[in-house]
Amino acid sequence: MNNKSFTLIELLVVIAIVGILSGVVLMSSSGAVNSAQNVRIKNDIDSIRKVLLSYKALYGAAPVEEDVCDIGSTCSQLSSDLLAINPNISFPTNPLGGYYTYESDDGSDFTVKSILSNNYTYQYQYSNGFSEIEPFAYIEFTSSGSWQVPSDVTSIDVIVVGGGGGGKGGHNYDYGGSYYGGGGGNNGTTTAQNSISVTPGQTLTITIGNAGSGGAGGTSTYGNGLAGGESSITGTGVSVSASGGVLQSNDSNLFKEGGPGLNGYNTGTYAIDGADADDCGEGTSYGGAAGTGYGAGGGGGATVQCQGYPGGNGGNGASGYIKILNDI
Repeated sequence: MNNKSFTLIELLVVIAIVGILSGVVLMSSSGAVNSAQNVRIKNDIDSIRKVLLSYKALYGAAPVEEDVCDIGSTCSQLSSDLLAINPNISFPTNPLGGYYTYESDDGSDFTVKSILSNNYTYQYQYSNGFSEIEPFAYIEFTSSGSWQVPSDVTSIDVIVVGGGGGGKGGHNYDYGGSYYGGGGGNNGTTTAQNSISVTPGQTLTITIGNAGSGGAGGTSTYGNGLAGGESSITGTGVSVSASGGVLQSNDSNLFKEGGPGLNGYNTGTYAIDGADADDCGEGTSYGGAAGTGYGAGGGGGATVQCQGYPGGNGGNGASGYIKILNDI
């Protein structure tokens, strides 16, 4: 009679295999449930569509609900109209929880929709038929314009960056009486705000702050860099802004080099300093570089030592930036 028992290692291997197989079974079961729920949602929407098409064919228009409403709950006009022709009608509920939604501004077009288990929106629109819409994640703006809130978004997070300020121009040491280069530009400020309530279909205005121009280098006089512009996102119930960068208050104390601009948002770097301009006639070649990265400040221009030659120009700042994220 063979009484050989399992070793500890063999038992551990068996336990691990059983655990893996259990996980596979659970994942498969979860996927099957989600698939069945999505099939149910699509069938329910198709059933609602058929009822509404019959109603529209009979009366010439679908029930009017100007605001998005829940079928079987807040769609009072739709419920009243359909129950008037069939008192025994029942409205299906979403297997994922909640209700199917309905909207029709004037009865000529209408939309019935729901969220699927993968967060896609499944809908039927009378004018466009059936469709699945990928969920909105985020959008970035580097130029001004407008943005319409997607149908599945009710709350957003935003990041707003103002434009970077331009660097100050360098001057001639003999005239200026100073051995320092022009100051760098400040970076634009950054404002972040979370969980802002919005309405699907709402239009928001996007304003991207311009980059501040660098000041011109000179001999006895030299120019300050211009401030960067304010960036903002505005609309009903929404107002978030970030101011642009201005010139740093002090000139560079880095010998004859221009001062650096300040860092921009999201890995942006400040502008390279204006280089040491010892050689006569080369001052204009030693301007501060433009800022890189959203909202970075421009570098200051270098000072020129030889009489009669202008200092380096200040570098331009970098323009602003806005990012909108779905708050889910």
